[in-house]
Amino acid sequence: MFKLVIVLLCLIVFPAQAKRQSVLSAQNAEKHVAAIIQTGGRLAGSQSAQKAASYIDTELKRIGLQPWHSQSYKWPFKFVSQIDQSKQQSTNLIAVIKGSTKLPGVIIGAHYDHLGHGESEKSLAREEEKGQVHLGADDNASGVSALLSIAEYLVALKNKGKFAPKRDVIFAFWSGEELGLLGSKSFVKMFGQDNLSHIFMANLNMDMIGRLDNALILQGTGSSKDWKQIIEQRNAPVRLNIVTQQDSELPTDTSSFYQHHVPILSAFTGNHEQYHSPRDTADLLNYQGIAKIAKLMALITRGLALQEQAMDYQELSKENEKASRANVKAYLGTIPDYARADGVGVLIGGTAKDSPAQKAGFQKGDILIEMKSMKIDDVYDFTDVLQTLVIGEKITAKVQRQGKTLVLDVVPGVKK
Repeated sequence: MFKLVIVLLCLIVFPAQAKRQSVLSAQNAEKHVAAIIQTGGRLAGSQSAQKAASYIDTELKRIGLQPWHSQSYKWPFKFVSQIDQSKQQSTNLIAVIKGSTKLPGVIIGAHYDHLGHGESEKSLAREEEKGQVHLGADDNASGVSALLSIAEYLVALKNKGKFAPKRDVIFAFWSGEELGLLGSKSFVKMFGQDNLSHIFMANLNMDMIGRLDNALILQGTGSSKDWKQIIEQRNAPVRLNIVTQQDSELPTDTSSFYQHHVPILSAFTGNHEQYHSPRDTADLLNYQGIAKIAKLMALITRGLALQEQAMDYQELSKENEKASRANVKAYLGTIPDYARADGVGVLIGGTAKDSPAQKAGFQKGDILIEMKSMKIDDVYDFTDVLQTLVIGEKITAKVQRQGKTLVLDVVPGVKK
């Protein structure tokens, strides 16, 4: 009799669990990635990007999410193309699970755009790959896939009465990230305020999470002293090996929120030699890894949405450059100003004391336009160059200062 009861309980409980967990599965991750990259290179403003937006729109409707403060998920924004200076338009997609209070919401996002056929100078295509479509499977079909799965998972929990959020959960699919965080910047600009902590409790992000190997990197933990406990608690059932990085001014959409006093957390599995090239393909992704990361981020999002207490926000002392998307060992000590919305080059917000950059003569207000004979149009070019630096090997940099172009010699060092 006892064995029969156990069997009946398994028949009741296990199928329900399997059905719920299947949303956060490798199969679901692979399905979404395939659909996103099938639309093409997704350069902001292109037909390919429109097709990707249409796929996301269809999925949000299927999942049953409400549009955020609108009749549509789509939030268009205009921009001037860095490629040909033409006026263009692209679209963010924003949906919401409504909370029961007016407490600041939790916003979790991922950018869906990429580099098209490598029209911009951000492309790292080899000579024989010039003009080929940049599929961006890891960057960032992987993040979009996880975000859609998380949305479906949380909606299913809510529909079953197992998730009654106090705070709104906002799902944001950004465009224009590759051209300078255009979508997320236009979004925060709508509010017309410097401090958005009364609107958003936290901003979570997934950008390049498709290559899980030894560990998941969670960046931005320095933006709040609360992250350590939250991550440990929510990772307990997932059991991912996690490396945390405190740097919170990152070359991804979280910077748009961190600059407005919102704690941020960005998931990332590391850089690779296929980055920004046609070789970033779907066959190289770890779909089980994407599913596990999606589960962790879903649990963190769920926990925050149920929490009444606000998160602590802290601004890190700017003692080192915080642009690295990889674990760059060569240290300059420059502090890029990520709040800069337009113009060519990287605005230097300052330098760390006694750093190589300070010794070389970098000053606050300089605009870095070239380093190591490589043109620097924006922070992505900057981080690409940083990865090529060698400790102790002198390089030259060009900066614009008060209308003049200066050449500076700098010797990368090691952060102390």
